[in-house]
Amino acid sequence: MWSIFAIVSGLFYTLQGLITRHILKGNKKDAWAFSFYFSAVGVFISLPFFLTNIRVAHTWPYWIMMLVVGLLVVLQNLLNFKSANHLPASISGAMTKFRLVWVFILGVIILKEALTWQKTFGTALAVLAGIIILNKAKKNRIYQRITIGFFVNDFLCNSYYSIQVSFSNL
Repeated sequence: MWSIFAIVSGLFYTLQGLITRHILKGNKKDAWAFSFYFSAVGVFISLPFFLTNIRVAHTWPYWIMMLVVGLLVVLQNLLNFKSANHLPASISGAMTKFRLVWVFILGVIILKEALTWQKTFGTALAVLAGIIILNKAKKNRIYQRITIGFFVNDFLCNSYYSIQVSFSNL
């Protein structure tokens, strides 16, 4: 059942990426405003679910973690949406797969997950795919600059998940 949730989540993520690219295509669109509205709508949609099972943090580490996670989410959204101004959806979607590298590294280091040949091989394939895509896009210098933003974006996003999982295990 959880695998189906992950697949459906991936489909929703893809749709969100395509819609974001469609809305933000071009330099004149405001990625910061879109990030704000995107987050505000998410809050209002999530609020009824939160109100059915309210849990409030009672210790400082949880409040600090929520602050850090909130900042990471804002930075991740802003970089993601800013890159959508310039990159085609097919390139940005493929480049976000570099997050697998960060998930792999942070999962082993922070979460003490097992290091298996399957994970290593899968991560290597993702890196190879990214290298192929970057070599194809090398002709356009804007892609090279935005690629750095994607690496930072992916690192922030996966740091967020690692911090969240680490604190949820306390």
